[in-house]
Amino acid sequence: MRTPELGKNIECIVFTEAEIRAGVDRVAGEVTTYFRDDRCTVVSVLKGGGIFTADLVRCLELSALVTFLLSKKSRDAVFS
Repeated sequence: MRTPELGKNIECIVFTEAEIRAGVDRVAGEVTTYFRDDRCTVVSVLKGGGIFTADLVRCLELSALVTFLLSKKSRDAVFS
């Protein structure tokens, strides 16, 4: 497989497309097994989680409700 040109701000590719697809398939399999007889809710944290969520939901073998959560970092918040 040919390595795509990297943008000027990208040092290296951490996960290949195939590795990401395999991870999504694995998670979808686990969710499908766990919620086989139930309905599940998939919560996607934006920004950044939308594409993963779309890939995951397409692989699920069950009915799922999908919702999105947007979190805003507060200047006064303390994170540990």
